[in-house]
Amino acid sequence: MAQDYLYNEFAQFNEMAEEAIQAIHSEATRIQKITEPFLDLANLEKENVLEINEVDLVSTCESILKQLKHKK
Repeated sequence: MAQDYLYNEFAQFNEMAEEAIQAIHSEATRIQKITEPFLDLANLEKENVLEINEVDLVSTCESILKQLKHKK
């Protein structure tokens, strides 16, 4: 009888430990998914410098329009 009691207690402990491990893993995965975009953004800001150049907008639009007409 004592052995059955100990087995049940151990089984309950294992079940609780498994649930705790799954919860920790789930939260760690969630936090990782939340932080990755911020890390990506920080790397982009650190590495890239935005170049601003003048563009002939009319010419660019005409070129796009020609390309669209040829696809039809």
